[in-house]
Amino acid sequence: MKSLKKYILGIAALSMGVGITACQDDFDDNKPGLVVPEATITPNTTILEAKQTFWQNTVNYIDTIRTKEDGSHYIIHGRVISSDRTGNIYKKLVIKDETAALAISINSTGMYTKYAPGQEVVIDLTDMYIGKYNGTQQLGWPLFYEKGQVWEATFMPPVMLETHMQLNGLPDTAALDTMSIRNFSELHNDPSKLAEMQSQLVRFNNVSFVEGGKKAFTDGYKVTTNRLLTDSEGQTLTVRTSGYATFRDVMLPEGNGDVVGILDYYSTSDDSDSNPWQLTLIDAAGCMNFGNPTIEPGGEDNPYTVEQAIAIEEAGRRGKGWTTGYIVGAVAPEVTSVSSNDDIEWGSDVLLANTLVIGPTADCKEYNKCLVISLPQDSKLREVGNLRDNPTNYGKQIWLYGSLEKYMDTWGITDNSGATSQFRIDGVDVGGGTVAEGNGSEASPYNVAQIVALNPTSTTDAVASGIWVTGYIVGYMPSTPSTTLNNTVFGAPADLKTNLVLGPTADCTDYTKCITIQLPIGTVRDNLNLQDHADMLGAKVSLFGDVMKYCGGPGIKNTSKYNVIEGGSGETPTPPTPPAGDGDGTQENPYTTANVIALNPTSTTESPAGGSGVWVKGYIVGYMPSSPKTTLDNTVFAATADLKTNIVLGPTADCKDYTQCIGIQLPSGAVRTALNLQDNPGNLGAAVTLYGDVMKYCSGPGLKNTTKYELGEGGDTPTPPVSGGDTVYEGLVANADDWIFDNVNMPEAASSIWLWKVYNGLGYLNASAYFDNKANASEAYAFTTVDLTGKSDATVAFDHAAKFQTTLKDLCGMVVREAGASTWTALSIPTWPEAGSWTFVNSGEISLKAFAGKKIEIGFKYGSSDNGADTWEIKNFIVKGK
Repeated sequence: MKSLKKYILGIAALSMGVGITACQDDFDDNKPGLVVPEATITPNTTILEAKQTFWQNTVNYIDTIRTKEDGSHYIIHGRVISSDRTGNIYKKLVIKDETAALAISINSTGMYTKYAPGQEVVIDLTDMYIGKYNGTQQLGWPLFYEKGQVWEATFMPPVMLETHMQLNGLPDTAALDTMSIRNFSELHNDPSKLAEMQSQLVRFNNVSFVEGGKKAFTDGYKVTTNRLLTDSEGQTLTVRTSGYATFRDVMLPEGNGDVVGILDYYSTSDDSDSNPWQLTLIDAAGCMNFGNPTIEPGGEDNPYTVEQAIAIEEAGRRGKGWTTGYIVGAVAPEVTSVSSNDDIEWGSDVLLANTLVIGPTADCKEYNKCLVISLPQDSKLREVGNLRDNPTNYGKQIWLYGSLEKYMDTWGITDNSGATSQFRIDGVDVGGGTVAEGNGSEASPYNVAQIVALNPTSTTDAVASGIWVTGYIVGYMPSTPSTTLNNTVFGAPADLKTNLVLGPTADCTDYTKCITIQLPIGTVRDNLNLQDHADMLGAKVSLFGDVMKYCGGPGIKNTSKYNVIEGGSGETPTPPTPPAGDGDGTQENPYTTANVIALNPTSTTESPAGGSGVWVKGYIVGYMPSSPKTTLDNTVFAATADLKTNIVLGPTADCKDYTQCIGIQLPSGAVRTALNLQDNPGNLGAAVTLYGDVMKYCSGPGLKNTTKYELGEGGDTPTPPVSGGDTVYEGLVANADDWIFDNVNMPEAASSIWLWKVYNGLGYLNASAYFDNKANASEAYAFTTVDLTGKSDATVAFDHAAKFQTTLKDLCGMVVREAGASTWTALSIPTWPEAGSWTFVNSGEISLKAFAGKKIEIGFKYGSSDNGADTWEIKNFIVKGK
């Protein structure tokens, strides 16, 4: 981090609408009449802890923050780092503490007058809502996105924030710091890092606008515009400016300078191949030092010194890049925490080969002036760098790439893979097989570094067409969390066939030194993709195509030719051999669940070799629920299924370890009817043999396109969910076509209170009067006609869910009347869903004996008030009679 007191004080002065001197005088003199607010609640949770507790790896969701397990509330604190005075930040407040930053989406403007930068606030999060809007985690308010059929976070009413947040003290801009990020490649998409990085106040030094001096921040009034910022390594980042910002017509600064803003994140899908990171300026003053930029150390040609690295760690700031120093020793045996000079073996005679100690000079012997680094096992760094096997390395200068953070409780370097691309030692040949520079011809191809240097910025216009490039296949870009270069998986097999990542050396694991390779349908994809040819990992290849930006980085598109120079056979890998004594996939000798797991399916649409049209045998041990996610790792090992579309198969009837299980898709038809646990809870524990295709299903190994089954021993006699006799009516399964919606009273913004909705392929009847970001009074009925003529008794049951409950049980309910009558009779619902989740529960049987022998209209009443408008979801409506 780098302190920006001058800039931040300027923001504060503008936000509070007074001169900075007068503002400072007020703070210092504590003049009479100045009320200093003091919070009455005490923080007990960091922002990062709160974000990680409620984090979900999806682009949109909403959740309620309940109490902790011990009954206490989640209480955080932070200082305001945003300001909406210039109009570029809209209906959003951002706070940060020492661990992370948090965006607050609030239906209010002009917040700078109350929440100035530097103002400390304390927030009781319990009973507030946290979720995401297109990738960014934030406090907000529940909103159902019709087009995407998902819940997301939107603007909360101001009163929500005001009742949960307290000011503490006066604004203190001196307490604010920015997170200094050396280059855009440090903006990870790793889910474990996103909670910490999103919404931070960041600073990028020595950057330039692509259109600097040529265009303004926007294309005009009301025209929100994206401009590209380029770092010293040629990577780009979007700077997004509102068409309502007061600096919208200001010309972009020319040349190189430093830029400060809020680090935003925007992604509309889990598998988007675009770079989700964006920068939002607070004002134009966030662009500074243009023409005289701050040159950050940390580059390979301008590395941190040991002293600089220690200073960064000592200040609790973040740093990542290259550091140089001298090899002076290794950590002594049996030491796990370095706290004295005796914990280091100084010199060349050391016992262990797993660490190095790096000093500022070749003769340093003071542990608190040195850095400690771990040498990864089986890495090139350990092989040629460790002192035990290479005593002549003592005193030599070394260059290392990694993160500056403590290791073994002392100053250190972490996140170094040990690859040849991440270290150098003076006078030591580290190998690595780098490719010489060329001219792009087949005889003299470009190397990877030359493609990176070409810095393509367009995904459609090539900076060089029809060229050859040579490098090493080092990995691929996965389908999740994003198919981008900075999310490269350095390994195989891949979960898709459409791309490769090429590195300068076979062991490179630094994506900033790599390029992306598009694999169009055809020969190149067929022979090189890492899903079918995992043995191509590490192969040296030449490829022919066009140099363009691809998947967020420099790359080759329209790839049409290739040459395998060394490594990799180019042949389809032999299918995994099932364990001895297991099946072969035939009906006579079906696969076991272990066989399916061993096939390691990575595609949701294509079977691995040996996995198409096979029989699998196992035991029905549970199902994957609709909430919080329908995935194998969320298996419910019980028969209380809330949907009919899947079951989970285990190796034994009592298995409760999902890693030994597989997911089974139950398509509509006989297989679903006979096996689903919602209608057939007695199937739990039963042996079953199934025919289908082995594929990835619900994030795990599974069987899809299931068309045949043989139900064997085990399980209990199935108990029908409703015991009222024969089924007279079954509805709200696939649609609500025969239901009538009667909206007696509804808000102007609504087209109907009752709607049929579909989420994750499953439908339900939905009622809500929450419109225009607020609760509204309403009354509406949804009903159908059921003929009970000839029946002496009848019952009805259904499944329902309601996460947010305020007036649900008081104003909503089940109703019935004789066909043609005008007055409804209320029926008591035995079981209501539990608040706090979207888990469907069965209502329990409701007697219709009073209406036996009659034709009736039966359904639901929805009611709400201005103080509460809950969302009620209903499905699987069944009437039985006898």
